[in-house]
Amino acid sequence: MAEQFLTFTHDDELVTINADPDTSIWSPQVRHKIFPLPEDLAPLFIDTTYGNDVCPSYMTKNTHLVIWLHDEDTWADMGQIDGPPQFQIHYCRTSEAYGQSDPDKIQEYLCKTWDNTLVKVRSLLEQ
Repeated sequence: MAEQFLTFTHDDELVTINADPDTSIWSPQVRHKIFPLPEDLAPLFIDTTYGNDVCPSYMTKNTHLVIWLHDEDTWADMGQIDGPPQFQIHYCRTSEAYGQSDPDKIQEYLCKTWDNTLVKVRSLLEQ
């Protein structure tokens, strides 16, 4: 099978990755269809997917919460072995969550379903 390349724009940069544009969660159209942000949350988030990241992501506009959208490959690439949780939430109440590694500042949650992820996100944003 020939390689397929997906091209999208992120922060006005053209990004190209090796992915099937019709099925890959790297495709914005696929991602937004499979993992839509509900009306109450959509205004709070931006799609922060970037080709150099481990997997696609959504981040709150205030940068305190990131939702990482994993598939089996990206979870395995991170060295995780207990099967993909599918969704990883990083939350930092006082500063930017992306790149934060201080265990006293960052909270991490793993969820198996998109619905459970949204429930957890709502509870964190209400704090």
